[in-house]
Amino acid sequence: GLELIQLGEFDVDTFFSNDYAAISAEMVDRIVKLAVDKGADFIVVTEPSLLLHIRARISKTQQKIKCRHIVDLIAATLGF
Repeated sequence: GLELIQLGEFDVDTFFSNDYAAISAEMVDRIVKLAVDKGADFIVVTEPSLLLHIRARISKTQQKIKCRHIVDLIAATLGF
């Protein structure tokens, strides 16, 4: 099964109003660091542009953690 680990520090509304371009590398680095420090295997997001930003930073920094969209995670859990 899956265990939800909340990062606690982040509220999505603080990241996004209507300006998705405002996602900074520093913000994404904080998200990845918190998830890694908490021992998470995945970062699960609902917002596609955040997914792309996180995946790019994970790849660039060669982290072992993965980032998935919640729909993909649910589909995999259900065997699709």
